[in-house]
Amino acid sequence: AAQSVYLSRIAELQPAEIIQDPELFTFALAGGKAAFGDNCAPCHGSGAQGFVGYPNLNDDDWLWGGSLEAIETTIRYGIRSNHDETRSNDMPAFLTDEILSRAEVRQVTDYVVALSDPDRAAAEAAPRGAEIFAEQCAACHGEDGRGIAELGAPNLADPIWLFGGDPAAIYDTIATSRNAMMPAWEGRLSPATIKQLTVYVHSLGGGE
Repeated sequence: AAQSVYLSRIAELQPAEIIQDPELFTFALAGGKAAFGDNCAPCHGSGAQGFVGYPNLNDDDWLWGGSLEAIETTIRYGIRSNHDETRSNDMPAFLTDEILSRAEVRQVTDYVVALSDPDRAAAEAAPRGAEIFAEQCAACHGEDGRGIAELGAPNLADPIWLFGGDPAAIYDTIATSRNAMMPAWEGRLSPATIKQLTVYVHSLGGGE
C-alpha cells in the first residue's frame, strides 16, 4: 500500500519536487536504480560507466544537458528514436558527403586532437584545421569547441569521448559521422518509473 502511495505521488510531481522530499527521494532512487538495471544497463553498463557509443552517466559531460528536466526529456523521448518529440541532430559525414577532402579531414582532426590537450595551443598546432573548424564545425560545437547542449553537440575540448578520442577515431567520426540512437521510454515505462529513472541518473554524480 505504501509503495502505491509513493508511486502515485511521484507520478504527480516534477523531479525537482521529488528530490525535495527525503522519503520520496529515497524511494525514487531505489526504484530508479532497479529500473536502470532492467532497462538501461545493457547499453550504459550496470554502473552507468558507459561503453564506446554509449555515454558514461557518472561524469558531468552531457550531450543534451544534465538538468533534471533535460534528463527526463531525454529518457522520455529518446535520441533519434521513432517518437515525434525525439531529440535529434545530424552531423554531416564530411568525407563521405564530399564536403571536405581527405587532407582537410586530417587537418580538422589535428585541430580537434589539439583542442582537448591543455598543453597545446590548438590554432597554432593546426592553423588550417582551425580555419576549417570555424567554417564547418563551430556553428554546432561552438567557436571554442566546447559544444552546445541545446543542439546535442558535444564538447570537443575535454578528454571525454563517446566514440574514442584517439586521432583515428576522431578522423572516422569527422569523415563518416556518428548517429547513435536511444529509444523513447514514454509508453514503455510508466510516468512514475521515468521520473524515478530521472532522479536516479541525475544523482549519479554528473547531474547539473
